[in-house]
Amino acid sequence: MAYFLAKEDGEGFPCGFFPEGCTAGGMHDWLTLVNPTEELVLVDIGLHTTQGPEEAGIEDLQVSPLSRRTVLLNDYLPGCYDLCAVVFLKEGSYVFSERSMYGPGRVWGTCSAGFQLARL
Repeated sequence: MAYFLAKEDGEGFPCGFFPEGCTAGGMHDWLTLVNPTEELVLVDIGLHTTQGPEEAGIEDLQVSPLSRRTVLLNDYLPGCYDLCAVVFLKEGSYVFSERSMYGPGRVWGTCSAGFQLARL
């Protein structure tokens, strides 16, 4: 898992980068967001392919206090072999995020904490 802080201005901070995803060929691509605080967390999830940003991104996703939320990216951009997801923390102070992918029939899987962009 990766741990990230929100920007103070509340406009969203690109805090989780998950390249090399896939929602085609029987693959299942999940993002898990964990809110370890007692305040509501609000995130956006940008979806990108080799063609650039997709309009199918997810906006204003709420993660309740002291809980987790999973998102199946196949529901938003199915049939994609080259999917990158970017998590933006808009409100709240902390969020943990990870990507889990499962192969056809769920006979294998993988998990990634992604890459954290340092704030200046």
